Amino acid sequence: PFLFGVMFGDIGHGIMMAGAGALLCLNEAKLAHLANDEMFGTVYKGRYNIFLMGVFATYAGFIYNEVFAVPSEMFGATAWCSGEMTDDAQCMSYPGTDPAHMTQKWLRNNIAQAWDFEKGMTTGEEVTWEVYPFGTDPGFAHTANKLNSVN
Repeated sequence: PFLFGVMFGDIGHGIMMAGAGALLCLNEAKLAHLANDEMFGTVYKGRYNIFLMGVFATYAGFIYNEVFAVPSEMFGATAWCSGEMTDDAQCMSYPGTDPAHMTQKWLRNNIAQAWDFEKGMTTGEEVTWEVYPFGTDPGFAHTANKLNSVN
């Protein structure tokens, strides 16, 4: 069940599968007479496995930050900036950012506080880079190498 969850990792689909498995487990006695049916018998006999597969798929979904195959920013905004983010003040505050010509992505950081661009010297503050707090950063969903980074 765990490897299924790693392969199928999605919060929404995992909750649905865990819910279906839980219903089968909770109504075990009521459904026992259907266990001899070829189609339903397979599902009935695998009810605990179905439940565990849903639980692990939900767990992996949180790591992948996906709900019904859509990247989710439930733990905050992506740590990456790009030229398309013209409404994000922090991303557009970096010197030299021109949304019309930006195609690459860059990590959010405090470079504006650590470097004095007018004097061309450091302010003495350490440059820090932001990271996404939990799981895969949803910013990877909008890149050309998304599949390579997730797999």
